[in-house]
Amino acid sequence: VLGPGEWAGTLSAAAATELNLPAGIPVGAGTGDNMAAALGIGAAPGELVISLGTSGTAFMASEKPTADPTGEVCGFADATGRFLPLACMINCTRAFDLVAGLLGIDREDALARAGAIEPGAGGLLLLPYFGGERTPNLPMATGSLSGLSEGTLRPDLLLRAALDGVAAGIAYCLGALARVGVVAGEATLVGGGSVSPVWRQAIADATGLRITVRGGAEHAARGAAAQAAALVLREPVSEVAARWRPEVVVDVAPRPGMGAAFRLDERRALIEHARGAQ
Repeated sequence: VLGPGEWAGTLSAAAATELNLPAGIPVGAGTGDNMAAALGIGAAPGELVISLGTSGTAFMASEKPTADPTGEVCGFADATGRFLPLACMINCTRAFDLVAGLLGIDREDALARAGAIEPGAGGLLLLPYFGGERTPNLPMATGSLSGLSEGTLRPDLLLRAALDGVAAGIAYCLGALARVGVVAGEATLVGGGSVSPVWRQAIADATGLRITVRGGAEHAARGAAAQAAALVLREPVSEVAARWRPEVVVDVAPRPGMGAAFRLDERRALIEHARGAQ
């Protein structure tokens, strides 16, 4: 098995012709999307990263392996030779988009309307398990919505409930990581959701963490480029990634007293009920 900084060989003439690339350039081992995103922001061991995309992940590079008998935390390797404990939720920004689509509202308008409502959604509570869920490990789960009344049956509140449900899901992932000793006081946000002020504030409020975003876009692609550069330069990829580390461009603090509105304990009780029904 190749290490992250080892050459697999060089590009053959036939492959070079097909790919329109020079023959003889080095070929590396490559890596996964979350591992590449960590490289793209130059994340050091102990730095928590949260990725908001169709699915959501929370992970941290570590010098030591982790083991989670529940299966909620995956013991991956990173792209520098270290370990990468990671928790993943399937229903992330996609869950919000599904609710917005049901209401016939485009994404940007939906986020603006959800952001104008305070956390708690007026009493609505949505578990957005529209395709089962990975963390918590509920592959057969379905979504649920409670708190409906004449006063809460409003599009803006439904959108806020979806936003809260996803943010609470990220908080659950952080709780799973904490059980295996992976904790931090702040997190770097990456992925498509990181460009939205509404998502950034919701994640900060639900988790109680300071949230930062680093410059540039497509951090996973940037990380792949750092890995390729390290091969060519014959340098440790961690050194290249650190040298390329983008500056913090957004810094968001959790708002005091907002965490309770996400009703994390109540959600955990519903999760345990769903677990027993499977």
